[in-house]
Amino acid sequence: MSASQSGFILLVEDNAGDRMLFSEALEYARCDIALHVAASAEEALRVIREPDPARGLPRLIVLDLHMPGKDGKAMLSELADLPQAAGVPVMMLTSSNRPRDQEECLALGACGFRVKPNDWVGYQELIAYLQPFWQSAQRVGGA
Repeated sequence: MSASQSGFILLVEDNAGDRMLFSEALEYARCDIALHVAASAEEALRVIREPDPARGLPRLIVLDLHMPGKDGKAMLSELADLPQAAGVPVMMLTSSNRPRDQEECLALGACGFRVKPNDWVGYQELIAYLQPFWQSAQRVGGA
């Protein structure tokens, strides 16, 4: 299955360094899935609301909790109101290790909550952890 047939991961992350490490770890793992990066929740919501017909919707959303403007919790709330986002798993990725943040995100519909890795090996482990989420997600939107 080619990357164009297998959907994509939507990474919603405002930190350029974290975006780069995630992207490089995904490439290093030779995962057969495309990556689309959104630097804000607003940009990511546009990807969901107005999907590219050739690409469809993501198989997995990896969402930073703390971003300027609309944060991850606000985006989760909006995703819950979008029928086209139903069935797309959302994994929270954040520097916060607060149990309350985790509880709130799970209550808002996130499928999981991971603390951001602080090194290359951690990003490789994160990609390995996330792989079952996008592989088992039902294809939503697109052909």
